Amino acid sequence: MTATDTPRMPTFAVLSEATGVPKELQFATASFPAISADMVASMVHTPEITRFFFGRLEPEMFGRAGQRISPVLEVTMPLSGFANMAIFFNAQLEAVILENPQLAAIVTEMRKQHAANTAAQQNAQETK
Repeated sequence: MTATDTPRMPTFAVLSEATGVPKELQFATASFPAISADMVASMVHTPEITRFFFGRLEPEMFGRAGQRISPVLEVTMPLSGFANMAIFFNAQLEAVILENPQLAAIVTEMRKQHAANTAAQQNAQETK
């Protein structure tokens, strides 16, 4: 490498909304804010906006049995952005499953549990 060469930062491709052509973005620096989360704890929406909260499982403070969910970050975004994110994450999950087939059964079980929880919540709403 010569003095005039500048090393390239690792980049990832993102589609330009205007043209649909990939544009490059540099990875975030070490000082970029980051969170540690175990789950999306809850979500609310309107026809145009979604708000969801990342949560972390924390031990009960006084040593009693169990854990509690502590919110760590709120995200507010347009519904179109949320839908795009969900499609992106679903594609990433499918890619991870292709690379790690043993995860397929775990993800299938998680989906069944989520469907059961959703059905129970809907039944509870209908009986009110």
